[in-house]
Amino acid sequence: MSKKYPNKQELIAKGYEVPGAMILEELKELEVAKYITVLDFEAGSVHRYDVGFQVNTLGWQPDNESCENYLTNKGHNLANCEWMVHSSADVITN
Repeated sequence: MSKKYPNKQELIAKGYEVPGAMILEELKELEVAKYITVLDFEAGSVHRYDVGFQVNTLGWQPDNESCENYLTNKGHNLANCEWMVHSSADVITN
């Protein structure tokens, strides 16, 4: 099954700034956000949520507002957290 990457008009409609010379590799990066990792200072813990299903199957685009809603629903206090969206499940320890 081949992946469908968003075209320029779809990206603009979703609020992305799209330069005229945007290349396919950059589009692929937008498509592969599959994890949200949270440093929760209040709990003293690190959490990694697999959101690949929501992104790939349900078409969820993890923008700031929707990620913050997701994390709040998971019980995180955003005032005491740092988080990022990324594509790799790897944890680098060195």
